[in-house]
Amino acid sequence: MRESFRLPTPIWIAQYHLSGGRSRLIGIPLIYAASVCLGLFGFRRVFLDTTLTAYAEGAIHFIGVFQCAIAILWGCNAVYRAMVRDYETKMMESHRLTPLGDMTVVLGYVFGPTIQAMCLLLVNFFIGAILTTLGGSPIVSLTGWLQGNLLIASAAVMMWTMAVFLGMRLGKPISPAGIIIVAGMLSALFLIVLPGAGLILGNYAVFLGYSLLTMSNTVPGAAMGIVVAANLILTIFWLTIAATKYRRPDMPAFNARLGGVFLVIWLVVSAIGILAFQGITQRSMVSFSDPELLATQWVAALIASLIVASVAINGTAVCNFLTKNGTASRGWPDRIPCWAVTLVAVALICGMMATVGFGAWRELFLVFDPVREMEVLDARAAKIAWAYTVVTILLALIVSRGVLVSTIAIARKPNIVGYVFLIFIFAAPPIADAAFAIALADHFEEPMFSWLMGGSSPGTLIAVWLDLPINLKPGLAIQAGLALFSSLLAWRLSRKKQPADMRVPASAASDE
Repeated sequence: MRESFRLPTPIWIAQYHLSGGRSRLIGIPLIYAASVCLGLFGFRRVFLDTTLTAYAEGAIHFIGVFQCAIAILWGCNAVYRAMVRDYETKMMESHRLTPLGDMTVVLGYVFGPTIQAMCLLLVNFFIGAILTTLGGSPIVSLTGWLQGNLLIASAAVMMWTMAVFLGMRLGKPISPAGIIIVAGMLSALFLIVLPGAGLILGNYAVFLGYSLLTMSNTVPGAAMGIVVAANLILTIFWLTIAATKYRRPDMPAFNARLGGVFLVIWLVVSAIGILAFQGITQRSMVSFSDPELLATQWVAALIASLIVASVAINGTAVCNFLTKNGTASRGWPDRIPCWAVTLVAVALICGMMATVGFGAWRELFLVFDPVREMEVLDARAAKIAWAYTVVTILLALIVSRGVLVSTIAIARKPNIVGYVFLIFIFAAPPIADAAFAIALADHFEEPMFSWLMGGSSPGTLIAVWLDLPINLKPGLAIQAGLALFSSLLAWRLSRKKQPADMRVPASAASDE
């Protein structure tokens, strides 16, 4: 029976006292505010020759860095520490025995441990607001400061909910620090090559927010609205999936329904992210507006879509395995066949990328018509590219299903083993072909790729959309063979009776 929603006041009060109570809640922000103000006054004494306006502009950059660090690093770490503490003291299990609803508990972990971070963010906000008006700078403004803080706050709350989801496990909660560090290191790659990942992980919002805080870049109002809306949708999604995992940590959160929702969100966000990037660069960063970069972004989005779809397929396969071996399901989404999810994922990827991303991929097939004296769509080339794309994505997801179902049936760490096999199958042919092409090419010649590039689905997508002159049919034959072999292997292994100690792969259900 699902409990009714109520405000998580008991959890908030408990987290308030566990965080140090009134003394820390008031004392730390006061000490922080005093330290920042003393630092600003001290640096002002050192740079007396600098005008007050220029000094305020420089100080805003440092306050903006503090704002981003507190919102992301401090906030996510506070959520993680609170969940680790409740895991070690068995408080998490105690919550499950109370009449508190799923969403109530999740919201308690989102806004309870982060109260200290929110107080520091408020202090930074007022200090920055004073600095924006202190020097009368024509560059930084109070409006930009407000807009930038809105973007950073939306990204922070979204990442806090993601941290809560990572903590809802049978085992020890996963620290979000690794994801934050990797996302920070790959920020430039995400922002330029894969804007959709920048939106999903919050990089885009933080980058644009900091740009608005310091007015180092202008951001169109439409782009800002898209980023805030994306963060809001992702926040609701992570809240929902964390609540699902809280109630049943023994089952994958990404079952057929929620895995499909995540795939839809990714497809929409990735297509809109490319369009938003192109709009921003064409308006304020012309040097980044390049058809080759657009093609690279499109290929990266398609390949990433295969990864996201494999998450839904893997969760469905685990749910099927667990329910088949006696675990109670949460409803009809846990009993949807894995092959059905595979086919739906193919339709979603091809359909939504063709419609939502129409404005992006259409640009890749524009040719100049001398009769009309304008650019027109090369319909024949577009149809050929999409035909190869549909076949490639179908074969890729069939292979993914076969490998993941097989590893769930035989491996003790099925997630790790399955994804290692998939990475090897998909990455080995294009990497090997690229290495051979570079090694055999002269210094002043372009590398010449071979049919081996198309031996995997990512390689075929790269060859089709980047217009590489290779024969794709042998590669598609290899992919078809892998799809048939993996499907037969999965069918045979799934029919075998599993040993008692392997019937419930807990690692598959909890290590998401």
